[in-house]
Amino acid sequence: MALECGMNVHDFWYATDIELHAYEKAYFNRINQNAWLEGFYSYQAQASVLSGIFAKKKSDIQEYPKQPIRFINDNKTSKTELQKDQEFRDILMQCY
Repeated sequence: MALECGMNVHDFWYATDIELHAYEKAYFNRINQNAWLEGFYSYQAQASVLSGIFAKKKSDIQEYPKQPIRFINDNKTSKTELQKDQEFRDILMQCY
């Protein structure tokens, strides 16, 4: 169990019970977060399909996110990454 939690062999043999429980808690938190995120993406996919089927107007259709959802609010990094990505695409389009 300790190796599944990400604890190496040295830490397993020389760590206290408190440290082992901390690794275990972090491991289960990571599993729960991944399960929640997977469910959220599944919900978004199902909602976009069902809204496309049952929408009375095209404006009511919910679109699936075009980019991964970021939970860290780092606007400066996001803008520069988007700008770099757009510049790269522009350069590629000039080649064709």
